[in-house]
Amino acid sequence: MPGSGHLAFPAQARAASQQLSDGELAELAEENRKLRSLLEADAGRLPADQVDALRRQYDDIRALAAANGLAMDPLAPADGEEVEASGGSTHHSSSSSSSSSINAASGSHASGIAAPPAQVVGSSPAVTAAKQQQWKQQAAAAAAALGAAASQAPAAAAEEADHWVDERGRGGGDYADRMAPQLGAQEKAARAAREAKLRSDAAALVASHDPAEVAAERHHWLVFTVPEVPVAGSDVVVYFNKPQSSCLQWASQLRLQVGFNKWKLGGEKLPLAPAPVPHVDGSDFWSVKVAVPEEAYEINMVFGDDFGSYDNNQGQDFTFATEGGWSFEEWIDGAADRAAKAEEEERAAREAAAREAAAAAKAAALQRDDQEARAAVEELKSGCASYRDGALDQRKVEANGATALLWTTSPAPLVAGAKGRLLYNTRAGPLAWLDPAQGHAAPTLTYGFNNWKTLGGDPIVMVPAQVEEAAEGELWWEAAFDVPATAAALSFCVNSGDCWDNNNGADHKALVAWPAEFEAAEDPVAAWADSLLQQLRDAARTRREAFESAAAAKEAKRQAERVQLREQAMAVLRRQLKHVLFTEPEVPRAGEKVTVYYSPASTALAGREQIYITAGFNRWGHLRRLGPAAMKPPGEGGLHHRATFMVPRDAHVLDVVLSDVEGGEGTYDNRGGLDYHIPIEGGVGAKPHPLHVVHIAVEMAPIAK
Repeated sequence: MPGSGHLAFPAQARAASQQLSDGELAELAEENRKLRSLLEADAGRLPADQVDALRRQYDDIRALAAANGLAMDPLAPADGEEVEASGGSTHHSSSSSSSSSINAASGSHASGIAAPPAQVVGSSPAVTAAKQQQWKQQAAAAAAALGAAASQAPAAAAEEADHWVDERGRGGGDYADRMAPQLGAQEKAARAAREAKLRSDAAALVASHDPAEVAAERHHWLVFTVPEVPVAGSDVVVYFNKPQSSCLQWASQLRLQVGFNKWKLGGEKLPLAPAPVPHVDGSDFWSVKVAVPEEAYEINMVFGDDFGSYDNNQGQDFTFATEGGWSFEEWIDGAADRAAKAEEEERAAREAAAREAAAAAKAAALQRDDQEARAAVEELKSGCASYRDGALDQRKVEANGATALLWTTSPAPLVAGAKGRLLYNTRAGPLAWLDPAQGHAAPTLTYGFNNWKTLGGDPIVMVPAQVEEAAEGELWWEAAFDVPATAAALSFCVNSGDCWDNNNGADHKALVAWPAEFEAAEDPVAAWADSLLQQLRDAARTRREAFESAAAAKEAKRQAERVQLREQAMAVLRRQLKHVLFTEPEVPRAGEKVTVYYSPASTALAGREQIYITAGFNRWGHLRRLGPAAMKPPGEGGLHHRATFMVPRDAHVLDVVLSDVEGGEGTYDNRGGLDYHIPIEGGVGAKPHPLHVVHIAVEMAPIAK
């Protein structure tokens, strides 16, 4: 969103407090993450004295971080240790913080640490140069201890059947697809009690606080909240100091666009109202109450007016960490369930919409069928006289100086809606030369009705007929057919090979009578035509349904061919990549483990003894990322490094990049900038948007060459 703004901390406090830079705080958090990962994954395989040293190192870094306003969770107690305060629970939300912050970056949400804030609200002890040097020494010692511990890990660990990797670099087991720690019954109860107390205290504070009192020392602040750290599952009051915003200081109305968890949860626009706070030093506070969902690990805010102006913290949005609710890790763990629920809701909505659309389409189609039938009735009424013009029930011609019967019908005349026959005497017309004894082809009848507006069936090969009172020398043939209920006249011609009898180009026309019950009507044609309305409706519907069925079958065939072609293309791609990278199973499935095998021999990483894998999902759009993590090197005579990990249930594509470093400067194999993308089957939720590739060629005009 366009706009600019200020960070939510007082300028005076910022000037008076010397703090570590954001980069140093981030580096501190990273060392904390590495130590915690080592202690969680390998403590059981390390010597006890080394574990104690690493725990002391972790506590020293945690204390230094707290002095700079960065909250880190304590380690889970070792055997025989007391559980650190907070009701006996060792689990803390990684998004909780001891101080409110506006976090411009996405932050680090690894288990056990709080995201390092871009700036910290409030004051903290000044950090001396000596303390900074002490921290650097501690960080170096932590890195050395980490390397030493890794080198002393039992060699048997490298020989395990599955080389698991996860967000912390190594993992595996029953909860390899989970980021959040698994809590026992007592830990869950303690956490629930703690969260209930937090929400109760937050509700009491929201209801009882004095706006003027809480704003007394904040008249130069841009934004703050009550409580200072919002509590998930409770309300929070947001205070916005309008004159401190260069974008909105003159706005007459203010609105808050609020969402949660990087705008992935909730979202609504709320009006702010002037707060009962004195205007000290030109301050003008506006406020609004916001309900924070239990699943929120952070609140995202943008302030604006009704005319398109926004204050979005210089493009980074205002972000407040919460406590008492879900952690970032728990939010990621629940992504698949949310995706499955959203997919089910979308499917149900889509099916309901499809049913409504189908019902509306069917009603519209039936209406068109009715209109088509009524038009046919009116056309029959108006065209009946034209159809019958010149129609006969038999035809006589002059042949060899005598009158001969050329053709007749049975019955004579034909009756609409009944069966009929045409009897044709070849010796009386242009086909007089036809002699079956000489092997000539039998005559063929081509026919239609109502001046050919209604076509008959396929041409009928006529058969010899027995005609009573046939004159000597006549040769009669017959053809049987159904007369449509809408027929007023039969149009036909007869041929044998290339010789045709079409009445000198005018075609023959035989009379068709309507059923006898309409003869007594005042207007027999109208009565007869009106009686055909339902039959014509049914005929129109039958034709339409046959067309729709054929179109659906054609589309189904086309889709099946597309799926087959896509599968063939992916099979070709897998074969092309197999000498470099392949998976087991060949097509990974969501919610199951997959092993990635990688041979660097023909890549930029050829000759590297250690390969690191960085993996993501859904074209890197999934919240869950893996690594960079060391892959298990190939055994003697082997070619492929390997790593095993769980595929999230809402994954549709596996994304992989390989490197010879765990991060930073090094050599990477990203398939020439395209990355390795492997389709996954069985994923829930929306699929990532497909990658569309457009090839463009440009040629200069000859005169410009």
